[in-house]
Amino acid sequence: MNLEFEICEIPILNFDKVHFYTIIKEGASKSEFKDFLDRMQILGEKDKRVLQDLEQIKSEIKAIGTKFGATPRRFKKEKNAYALATHYPKRKNKVGIYGLRIYCIVVNENIVILMNGDDKTAKTAQDCPNVRMKFFDANHLDNRIREYLKNDVLKICGTFLVMNDDETLYW
Repeated sequence: MNLEFEICEIPILNFDKVHFYTIIKEGASKSEFKDFLDRMQILGEKDKRVLQDLEQIKSEIKAIGTKFGATPRRFKKEKNAYALATHYPKRKNKVGIYGLRIYCIVVNENIVILMNGDDKTAKTAQDCPNVRMKFFDANHLDNRIREYLKNDVLKICGTFLVMNDDETLYW
């Protein structure tokens, strides 16, 4: 069974250099990005570090959108997709905290699709029960988006991602 999804602009995250989008899966009550924000807000009530990490990620999104553009050095490559992550040291973390991750699809320097994420508690995304599925989803969807662009189902018009009205996007 193929699950449909929509790509939606995030109006408050449309900046001069980058327009940010998110997706809504068929049957979902909210977008992937909204789900991430809501869950991290709740987690942050128990762990203030999470709220600090979330503010750092929001600040980075704004800086990418207004100053830098979506250049590869602003993100952490995670297989085909990318992550926006808090800046924790790369050495082994003794307490098992690697910080928040939000997975992204960087379409080009002007268009980014914000997916979902969580608090990473293992060295690799594949080993972390919190982010594993979000990591796999972002990588799978990156492949789908590239196919849709190649087949002109989706088109890039400046900082906008435009869909052919006659098509449906499938997960």
